[in-house]
Parts: sequence; C-alpha cells; structure tokens
Amino acid sequence: MVFMSQNRNIMSNPKCLFLRFFCAELFVFFVVLIGIVGFVFSYDLEALLILCLLLIIQLLIKREVLTTLLLVAIIGMVPLARHGDVEYFVPLFRMFEPFVSEEVQEMIQNYEGNRFVYFVAPYVVYGIILSFFMHFILYPAKFRIGRFFYPTIAVAVAVSIGGAGYTSFNEYFSFPAIFYVFFLGIGTVIAYIFLEMYLPRDNPYMGEYFAKMMLGVGLMGIGMLASGFYQNIDQI
Repeated sequence: MVFMSQNRNIMSNPKCLFLRFFCAELFVFFVVLIGIVGFVFSYDLEALLILCLLLIIQLLIKREVLTTLLLVAIIGMVPLARHGDVEYFVPLFRMFEPFVSEEVQEMIQNYEGNRFVYFVAPYVVYGIILSFFMHFILYPAKFRIGRFFYPTIAVAVAVSIGGAGYTSFNEYFSFPAIFYVFFLGIGTVIAYIFLEMYLPRDNPYMGEYFAKMMLGVGLMGIGMLASGFYQNIDQI
C-alpha cells in the first residue's frame, strides 16, 4: 500500500516525473538519438533547439547537474559539421544585430532557413543564460575551486589565444570562431566551477550514470563518423 501510494504521488507530480526521466537510461538514449538524427539528416538546428529546451528545464528543476553534462556534450557535438559555415549561425546573429557589420545584417535579412528556429533561437539562448543564473539562486552551493582549477584556466587561455598571429582580426572575432573559442576556452572554466559546486560526490549512482553518459557520447561520435564516411564514400 505504501509503494502504491508513493507511485501515485510520483505520477501526480510533474516535477518527480521529469526527475525520474532525466536520471533514466531512456533519457540518455533519447538525447543521443536526437543528436544523431539532427546531425545525419541536417536537422541540427531543430535538434539543438530541443536539447537546449531540455537543458533549461533541467537547470530549473534539478540541483544535481550530472545529467546536464550529456546535454552539454551533445549540444557541443551537433554543430561540429558546420565549422566555417557562417550562415548556420545567422539565427544567433539576431542577438547582436545592432552591432554586426552591414554584410552580416544583409545575411540576417536574407536568411532562408527554418523561420521558426530563426525567431526563437535568441530567446532560447537568453533562457539558458537566465536558467543558469537562476540555478545558483534556487539551489545555492558553496563555491569550490578544486585542484584542477588552475590547469583548466591554463588550457582555456591557450585555446583562446592559440590562433594569435596566424589568423586575421576579423577571422578571430567572427561569430563562428567565437562560438568554438568560447566553449573550449572560458566556457570550460565556467563548466568546471559549476560542476565542482554541484556534482554529487557522495552519490554511488554518479559513476554508473557517468559511464552510461560517456557511452552515449561515444555512440554520437560513431554516428557522426559513419555519416561522414557515407557522405564521402566516393572519395574514400
């Protein structure tokens, strides 16, 4: 009777359902499937939108951030095939429209991609930023530096200035380049601090879930490689 009562409480509480789903193996499969389908069939913008919305929900309803690592990893992998494709980032250019060059403004005005993604992309980014800071308010935690803080900063600095002297000013500060440099540079430091503060060190399930998460990331990588081989099979 107690078990049935607990199940009824879970089923009647949407937050509990979300929490159980985010910690289940099905969630890993679901996220990886979205990433692979988006990458292979060029629905990457739509895939990123879905994954980012899931990330916002997680940041707002979960204190532990272990399950968000999978989302962040897949979000970072999906656009990899678009390196150097400026038009791919046009929906995000709208966030900085008053500050971009006339050439970029013309690209924004003539964008012919998914109009829905074009409209909502800036608001999704705003939502991620807001939910990130809201997480600190909703679930306050002690600030921790950790033993790998300074090595992470060193790597971030190396990544951020690694192209100095080899690329032009315009190339270095172009939006696609900033996207990759930010996530591999200062974004890594922010993620490290965030994880140090919120990773559940005393949770025995953490290692098991992390292994499943890495398996999912590996499957995403295999899907990306297989797609690349198939699309370029004539050149192999």
